[in-house]
Amino acid sequence: MTINFQQYYVVGDQKFHNIYQAFDFSKKTKEYVHYRIDEDYLKQLCSFKLKKTPNPYILQELITKKLRYLRKRYNCLKLAFSGGTDSFTILKCAMDNGIYLDEVILRLVSFTGDKQLNQELLPGITYAKKYENKLIGKFSISVPHLDDLHYYDIKNFWKNPKYLTGDNIFLRPIHRLNWLTKYTHNLDGIVIQGTDKPSLYKFKNKIFYFIIDKRVAEYMGVPNLFHFFIDKEHPELSLNLIIANRNYALNKKQHWKKVDQHYEFTSLVDKELACQYLDSIGYYYVDKNLANPLMGKNPWDSLSLKNIGVKNELIKLGRQDIILKFEEVHKQIKQEYSGLGFIEEKGNLTKTIGRYSQFLQLTEDSVSL
Repeated sequence: MTINFQQYYVVGDQKFHNIYQAFDFSKKTKEYVHYRIDEDYLKQLCSFKLKKTPNPYILQELITKKLRYLRKRYNCLKLAFSGGTDSFTILKCAMDNGIYLDEVILRLVSFTGDKQLNQELLPGITYAKKYENKLIGKFSISVPHLDDLHYYDIKNFWKNPKYLTGDNIFLRPIHRLNWLTKYTHNLDGIVIQGTDKPSLYKFKNKIFYFIIDKRVAEYMGVPNLFHFFIDKEHPELSLNLIIANRNYALNKKQHWKKVDQHYEFTSLVDKELACQYLDSIGYYYVDKNLANPLMGKNPWDSLSLKNIGVKNELIKLGRQDIILKFEEVHKQIKQEYSGLGFIEEKGNLTKTIGRYSQFLQLTEDSVSL
């Protein structure tokens, strides 16, 4: 079993893969809920120093070098393709350099095959299909089913890491539970995950690297899932990407968003700026309109265009009962955690307050704790 990136919530000396379990323990002990990422990964980053200033060509060469290494090391190499720029960059580097992938897996958004709801995935599907039975052994496209939402019939499923890791509770079926683990279970190899781009935090003109739980926590503890850009065995690629992001962000005011007393780097900008950013870090996009895919992006996950579209489909399918069960879960969360500093509330919805990992301070060629 391979897990190349460890992450968990910590309360005192107890570790959790489910944030609501961590909340309950925190209520008993009065200790803070921390989000912690792999200490070995952080140590490896701190031990490495760049010899050259990162540029798009260096980054693409490092991605390709790593893919070649993984191809030799593992019997089976699969890619979880989301249609976004992280996984598309990995896919294109593999195809451009003749690196064989045993399987590329993708999950659609719509229950009914609605093209508008699936639109951000379609160009990537067209691209990958060209290589099926050539450099891609099998291209598996999964369609979500209503049965995937069966966990809404299980009492307090949202407190059970068997059903929910991390913190995200939205109306779409849970990726890890209903899709990803079907491919990672008992696999003699790995499924590559194109984990999100580095997060940057600026305070008093100092820039720090961190990871926020909301972007990757749902993949806690998934066996044989390989986080491609967060990897303690290959700190060179991770550090080059982090520093490339730092160098690009230094004088780009449009990318910095004020949060409380600090600023955080965001790639949620207009199309032209998004393309400039991706070009600077060696990332590919299947077309300019998908340089910054927004259908799944919203500060409130349940209010993203994807989730609103799924809600409308459930209504058309006569399954308002599922929507009511979803709302009941949020009602329960409110009752248990309102006013404790654990959650935010908007109407009938809740979301957990994002939790930061450990911080690393950045220079032009290295990072430090």
